[in-house]
Amino acid sequence: SSSSLSVESPEDNQANSQRENLVSKTVYTQVNQMMFAEELNDKGARRFLVGSFDALVQHHLQKRPDERHLYEVILESSPCHLYLDVEYSKICNPLKNEDKTFESVRSFLVRGMLDTFGIGLQSKNILELDSTTSAKFSKHLLVKVPGCVFQDN
Repeated sequence: SSSSLSVESPEDNQANSQRENLVSKTVYTQVNQMMFAEELNDKGARRFLVGSFDALVQHHLQKRPDERHLYEVILESSPCHLYLDVEYSKICNPLKNEDKTFESVRSFLVRGMLDTFGIGLQSKNILELDSTTSAKFSKHLLVKVPGCVFQDN
């Protein structure tokens, strides 16, 4: 059903075996199923979730905003949209201009897509997500061009 969610909770930090367990279950191979990982602590422990987008959103919205650390797991050899993670330590780079740095990456992406693939990106093709904290600059770009995906990640 579109509202069911499979959750694999860690006994310890065995992320790969948890992920493989969920992948081997038929639930992930069903149409419209997605896998996400949820960070549980600063030591790298994760919980893996598989379900429809709606079920994952409902799970996510039950958490406090400061506890919403969820990201999609894109399996090896799966088609995907282009994505970039731009991150650096603010503590180690105190003089770096965040806006200028990110605009440089964005401009390079737009120019590269046009030069390499002949695809002219517009603002509507680029989703920008911001996970920046006081200690770490962290922005993510997701490029969605209708009818275009990379063959695998």
